[in-house]
Amino acid sequence: GFKVEWRGRSMVFTGDHLNSPPAIDQLQESGVLSKARADDLRMLPLQETDLLLHEAGAPPIHTPLDVLMALPERVKDRLFVVHTSALPEDSQLRVAPTGTNGTIRLHQPQKS
Repeated sequence: GFKVEWRGRSMVFTGDHLNSPPAIDQLQESGVLSKARADDLRMLPLQETDLLLHEAGAPPIHTPLDVLMALPERVKDRLFVVHTSALPEDSQLRVAPTGTNGTIRLHQPQKS
């Protein structure tokens, strides 16, 4: 993933990323991840951005939807889910718009 900062605003795109604390814990406990690497993954500043484009889908490559659905509302207000075409109606999540008509601009507040 990557983070872009522009005119005092920021955007994070996670790319292929598993952001699931229980999965990270399990990978550390089984010795796949060192404590330092697991801590790095747990401490990613994904929630401290103006716009978060987060891939979701099948683990272990993507973050499970239930993890994203459990995020605080203040984070979900800035979150668009990519790499999926449908979300549960009660998820309070939004699929990222596509095409030029769906362009998201950092200098404009995002509307639900």
